[in-house]
Amino acid sequence: MRYFRINLYLLAAFTVCLALLLPSCKEEHFPEPAQVFSRWSSALKNLNYGEYRQCEAFPKEEGVFRDMYRFTYYTDCAVREFEDLDRDDVKKNSKGERYLQRRVWFECAEVRRETGRQTQILRGEVSFIKYLSGDRTGDGWLMWNRSLYRMEP
Repeated sequence: MRYFRINLYLLAAFTVCLALLLPSCKEEHFPEPAQVFSRWSSALKNLNYGEYRQCEAFPKEEGVFRDMYRFTYYTDCAVREFEDLDRDDVKKNSKGERYLQRRVWFECAEVRRETGRQTQILRGEVSFIKYLSGDRTGDGWLMWNRSLYRMEP
């Protein structure tokens, strides 16, 4: 009987510990960057300026967009890591529009338009912003301030 009581106490203690630890180990779900990357890479491949504009917080002019991606485009974008969201860290832009920001680290492949072949794997960092006020409030997470780094083979 004593052995049964000790096992019952151990089981209860283990259950309490597990209940306390599981929420702290839960990884936050943030699917939006993958969705935006998918739309963005499709827009680059197809030189679809309208679709590109929907992914960017501050899109380039159409002529600049076409010039930037006339020889290459990016595909197979994969999120490597993302910054935790601090909902209390609300920023304001020069127009006074409020927004949240998260940095995302990713990898993608550069494709040469002429041959359709991947030339290189790139790593990058981009900030995603979500407007809480202003004209683009309902547009979801948008990319801006992107940096790409070429990886040596």
